[in-house]
Amino acid sequence: MLAAASDSEHTRHSRPAISAVELHAHATMLALLDLLQARIAGEPSAGPVLTPARYRVRASSPRTDPNA
Repeated sequence: MLAAASDSEHTRHSRPAISAVELHAHATMLALLDLLQARIAGEPSAGPVLTPARYRVRASSPRTDPNA
């Protein structure tokens, strides 16, 4: 079983296709900017901040036990 930490053209089109975590870049960027602005303003950081992500299961990580 194999999975990548981020989704990309390479993970989608390799043989076998590699399972990957697809991050929501826009939401992650907005959360990062909020944390950065708070830090610059001398305010405490409210973290950790969770942003949307999706696990894309592909051929590289098949289940061997159908009951699992």
